Amino acid sequence: MPVSIRPHPHEYLGNWTKFRKRTRVPFTIDRSLHLDRWIQSCAAVITTFSTTGIDCVAQGVPAISLHRLIPAAFV
Repeated sequence: MPVSIRPHPHEYLGNWTKFRKRTRVPFTIDRSLHLDRWIQSCAAVITTFSTTGIDCVAQGVPAISLHRLIPAAFV
């Protein structure tokens, strides 16, 4: 299953680029698409506490929130 990462518009891409080089899981980093189109291209979306989850629900795409699964020190 393809994995697509869509960083926040203000997020530094360098960290994702470094992570991609260190991991064996292939993924794309995509900022080019409008959020609605990107959501529609996904089978499901994993998100942190974000309005992206609400957009997913509105479009009928399953959203998994990591809000209470990640300790606050890491967010």
